[in-house]
Amino acid sequence: MGFFRHHVATPDRIAINLRVLAPGQVAPFLREVRAEFPTQRVSLFMPAGLNEALAPVLAETGCESLGAQVHLAYVRGPPASSNLPGGLRLESVTAQNLHDYVIAERQGFADSDSAPAPEAILTYVNILLAEMAGEGRFLLARIDGETAATLGWYDGVSDRFVFMLATRAPFRRRGIARTLLVHTTREALAIGKDAVIINGAADGFPVAFYRRFGFSDEVCRHFGYLVA
Repeated sequence: MGFFRHHVATPDRIAINLRVLAPGQVAPFLREVRAEFPTQRVSLFMPAGLNEALAPVLAETGCESLGAQVHLAYVRGPPASSNLPGGLRLESVTAQNLHDYVIAERQGFADSDSAPAPEAILTYVNILLAEMAGEGRFLLARIDGETAATLGWYDGVSDRFVFMLATRAPFRRRGIARTLLVHTTREALAIGKDAVIINGAADGFPVAFYRRFGFSDEVCRHFGYLVA
């Protein structure tokens, strides 16, 4: 039927990826989901064909559409190096600078420079320590010593999947996100990866930016719903 995972950024969010589900199974399936995850924010994701079959039933149950998500692949030669912003330094994330990474990433996604709650920082630090013990790798950009942007990825057998890219509001539109993507893409191709994959909302600004960068091949398109 599918599988679920904890959202890497927030442990109170569950993402369920559906592969097979008949319209008549939706109601009992959602009851099971809510029984298993009574307090978490639960999202469903499915391919286009399944979405066509289930969309009317999901709407009737009160599920909120999250729109389409696309996975894009970069399969060209190494991207050209961009002019680096003044004072820029890129750091591989370790246990020593992970706390700085977490604050910068949370601020980037929140569109706010307010500091996250200490308990939220600690929770996320522990999550990313577990990710780093496995396949998760992270990069932190600083401008004149101040945290500016973050990037996270996993390396598969043949591809690199960039799953996290965030820039703090005061540092946007200065080419920092592009610099991070250039760095990780050139590195992935240099170690023999066939492609770099990235995803986002189909109609969102980030995907438009990724396409301009060179992520031109659409690998797949999924549709999301927030469970009522």
